[in-house]
Parts: sequence; structure tokens; C-alpha cells
Amino acid sequence: MNDHSRLEQNGVLLAKLKVKPTLLQDVKDIKLTKKQVEDAKKKKSRFEVESEGNLHFQSRLYVPNSKELKENILREAHCNMFIMHIGKNNMYRDLKFYYWWKGMEMIIVEHVFKCLICQQVKVEHQVPLGLLQPITILEWN
Repeated sequence: MNDHSRLEQNGVLLAKLKVKPTLLQDVKDIKLTKKQVEDAKKKKSRFEVESEGNLHFQSRLYVPNSKELKENILREAHCNMFIMHIGKNNMYRDLKFYYWWKGMEMIIVEHVFKCLICQQVKVEHQVPLGLLQPITILEWN
């Protein structure tokens, strides 16, 4: 979000606020070419074109092959201050309700795996082995 403000001579504070659209709107703003839509329809019959020209896969919004857009979606879903660092399963469950792209689940797993905070607070699910026992060492004659 960008905001600009300035103080005028009479002491009145004027502010200009520019709000960035949501990620869902960012995806909808990317219009696919007719060729891309036709190619997607040929590949699988589960693709549908919405009246606004957006492509849907099983009622989920298709995300074009834009690395920057996918990273923004993943960052927002994983590092949002309201849902801090949810795991890969919960993140996939939440995102698959709205979005679809090829290899989505694997990309989410890789994104969570690379997260330093998640790796630092990860709970180990293994039972401690107990105290170490000394090993008897045989002597050579």
C-alpha cells in the first residue's frame, strides 16, 4: 500500500491513499489469449471459461504460469499476520479452494520446506532414544 501526505499552508493535512487489489483480483486481471484458452480446453474437459474471460478448472480460478504471481499467492497464504506459517497440508487445503495451477501441491510443499521459520519451530515427532550406552572395545593382543 502506498500512501502520500503533505501539509498545506493552513495546517490542513491532505492524504492520498492508494490501495493495492487483492491477489484474487490480480489473477483475474491477467487475461489469457484466445490461443491459451483453446489450448487449455483441448487438454482437459474440466476447464471452463467464465463470462469475464477467466479460465476455471473444476470451479477454481486458473493461475497463469507467472512465477511472480504464484510467489505472491504463496507468500500471502503462508506468511500472513493472521495465519502465520501454517503447514503444507493446511496451506494446500486453503489455496485449492480458490486457485489451481499445474503442480500446485508440489510447489506449496517446496515453499513451506524452504521457510526458515517453519524449519526452526518444527516439532520432532520421534521419541527420544534414551541415554547412550558405552560400547565395549575389544583389545588386540
